[in-house]
Amino acid sequence: MRLKLQRNHPLDKDAEAIEDTSEILNTRSEEEDEDLVTPATGLPLDLILIQNISRVIYNKIGKTGGRSLLAIAEHISARNNFQRISSDYHRRSLNLDQEARFVSKVMSIPAPFLYDRHVKFVDFSKYDVAEPPGYINLIRDPLERKLSAYYYNHRSLNGSASFEECVIRVLEECRPGKLSLIPYFCGQSEMCSEGHLALETAKRNVVEKYIFVGLLEHFERSLRIWQHLMPQFFLSAPDVYHKHFKSEAIRRAASSYRRDTPEAVKEIMRSRMRLDYEFYDFVKKRMALIEAQLKLASKKRGKKKRSTT
Repeated sequence: MRLKLQRNHPLDKDAEAIEDTSEILNTRSEEEDEDLVTPATGLPLDLILIQNISRVIYNKIGKTGGRSLLAIAEHISARNNFQRISSDYHRRSLNLDQEARFVSKVMSIPAPFLYDRHVKFVDFSKYDVAEPPGYINLIRDPLERKLSAYYYNHRSLNGSASFEECVIRVLEECRPGKLSLIPYFCGQSEMCSEGHLALETAKRNVVEKYIFVGLLEHFERSLRIWQHLMPQFFLSAPDVYHKHFKSEAIRRAASSYRRDTPEAVKEIMRSRMRLDYEFYDFVKKRMALIEAQLKLASKKRGKKKRSTT
């Protein structure tokens, strides 16, 4: 199945402007270290290769919008002819035996499928499997995710510290490295729990193992990208979201348990999450570049059509 991109591409609606995109996507600077991973590494994406992926893992992360994404996937699975399978096993960290069993279980599922589970990244290529799954994920501004998780876990606050107290007193939930996004993309190794090596490994996995990582803050844009990268799974996902799930997502966000937090406290917490923010910004920049690639492909297709008429 070939990716069909048209003029007046839906991604044109709110894609971020990037100057000299063709240079970013097709060249490397002379000074660039070949081992350095940047948001442009591995771009442009091989759209035809992605079109042929039939096994997808969504190693979902709590408090990042996974409920909405999976509801959409469930709704469109029959019309797009794939299985949506949700694991009832929630161990995020796996030892070698558990990892091998996980790989065996996933590979035993008849394709095409979208499999979701709360689990840190598992590298299927270590197991010499034919046609290993591609990964997708959805992340969120690190502080917003932490606030959401904190107030959800302390809904009553009876006997619990406020988030402000948690930060000022450096309680367990508000220490550096807690509730980090990075281990989900770095993997199962002990070194993935924290530090710059974990961050760089997570970035490399994003460019080498993940088809696309979306952002909750730009959920509709993310759906449009998934639709155009992977129509075999996400065709009609944006329309389905608008018709059936957007109002409920807005309602849930409005009825959250969160309280106001002073900006000074937020800044303290952001400084403790600087590696997570570096990762988040990396994914955000890559998202804009992938949007730009799709827009360029659309323009080229439009020019080709005009030249043949």
